[in-house]
This record gives sequence, structure tokens and C-alpha cells, in this order.
Amino acid sequence: MKLYSIENQNIQWGITLKYNKEEFFHYHPKFLKELKKFIKTHKCPTLKDDLNLLEDMILDDLEEDHKLSSEYHRIVGLKPYVTQPAFVFKDFRCKGIKKGKKSGFRITFILFSEYVYFTEIYHKNQKELEDKERINDLFK
Repeated sequence: MKLYSIENQNIQWGITLKYNKEEFFHYHPKFLKELKKFIKTHKCPTLKDDLNLLEDMILDDLEEDHKLSSEYHRIVGLKPYVTQPAFVFKDFRCKGIKKGKKSGFRITFILFSEYVYFTEIYHKNQKELEDKERINDLFK
């Protein structure tokens, strides 16, 4: 039984979500390494707190509206065996960097019916696009 359907590139959930935040979000090991690297190299000590705000925003979107808003951009060009939708969040704000809401960080994640799996964090000046192979490899 599918728990969601895709409508206008938004995810429409067919259930009411009542998840524990710690159980709902999971992280790729490379994501955690990249996060630590960006905290040190970009001197952004608030990055972990900012990620928590993004997690809260995702939960709010899914629990209140039962769909993701247009702020999350669907990743296209993945292999056919990738069965879950993947998204990139481009308007990630790092409070430690005073550049408004677009600090240049991008965060990619896969939306499963039971959880969200963060796959990558990168800066737009260092990398143009997300690592689609990392996402594809998770479904092999």
C-alpha cells in the first residue's frame, strides 16, 4: 500500500504523521562528515541548529499540510530503480553567515514513508549539482 501520491511534484501523504523527531530523521555517514567539515571550514557554528530548524520545517509541512511545499526542489535524472522521491533544499539559511536566507548551502534528502534520509550537504560555490550517484547507490 502506497502512503503517498505525487501531485504537482509535491508529496501528498495519505496518513497523519505523528513521529518522534529522533526516529524520523536519518543521516548518510558522508552527510555527517560534510556537516562537520562545513562547521569548521565555513566557521558556521550554528549549522547543526540550523539543520534542526530545517527538520522542524519538514515535519511541520508533512504534519500540517500533508505535503512538501515548493521550497523543496525534486531531483530529476535519477536511475529508474530509485523508488522514493529525492529533494534538494536550496534556501537553507545559516545564521552564522550573514547572507540572508540564501547562504549558499544545499541539502539533499530522500523522502521515505517512514522517515527522511539526509544524503548530502554542499555549498553552491564548491559544487554545482547534487551527487545523484550517492542517491542511486542507496537503491542498488
